[in-house]
Amino acid sequence: MSLWSRDSLRVLLGATRAVFSRVGSSASTWHCAVTAPASEESVWQGALDAFSMGIASPEAAGARTVEVYFESDLLRFRVVPWQADFATLASRREYVAHCFFEIYGEPARTWRIEEANGRYGHASLAAATEAAFLEALAGACAGRGMRLGAAQPALAAAFSANLAEFGADPFWFVLFEMQRMTMLLVSDGAPVTVRSAARVDAQLSELLEREWHLLGMPDEPGAVYCCEFTSAGRTVPTLASWHTRQVGPGKLLREFLAHSRVVAVAAT
Repeated sequence: MSLWSRDSLRVLLGATRAVFSRVGSSASTWHCAVTAPASEESVWQGALDAFSMGIASPEAAGARTVEVYFESDLLRFRVVPWQADFATLASRREYVAHCFFEIYGEPARTWRIEEANGRYGHASLAAATEAAFLEALAGACAGRGMRLGAAQPALAAAFSANLAEFGADPFWFVLFEMQRMTMLLVSDGAPVTVRSAARVDAQLSELLEREWHLLGMPDEPGAVYCCEFTSAGRTVPTLASWHTRQVGPGKLLREFLAHSRVVAVAAT
């Protein structure tokens, strides 16, 4: 491997799977086992261990940067309402942090929160994870001579990949992962609500309908864009009374699907 390699790694990281894809002159894809932690307080520890193992593997040797795509089981989401009084970057960050604190309480004080770029005057989507987790990921990279680059939710990457597929809103975008399904409602080009729940396909239609009516959406059910992100060939559930369409996760995330299975999940 050349010392001047510009290869990079892309990592899909969740509480039940860690999939690595090398991009560049020595392209390859592999996975590492994720062991569930004994305590919910350190739910990300198993993911960190698998991440560290993956970037230390021979396939990763010589790579310089690492991009991470987080599954929903390592994140907390929040739709942040627009407030004209908090339009500057500093005040907006404080406001977004306050919105998470309102919902999650004291634990949110130790989180790193990032807000997606939204339209002026509209609500936006924000995601949070433990700051210590991100610092540990960056430290693991530094220890291997790598740099932690972009880190974003898989939900955001999959949604962006399908922008050209979406019709008139309001509509739902649902990302199906190994253990969870994350539901994002969009209206007027902006997020309205986001929900992440244990994956139970039979309950999805009821969940969507309840939220739809609680939020005062039109009487006519809208479209539901379903993105299956577990294994190639798996189909999404049929949803009665909804206009359902299956979409893909996009080229960037599709490379992970060959290894999208739960591996070695067990309590320590």
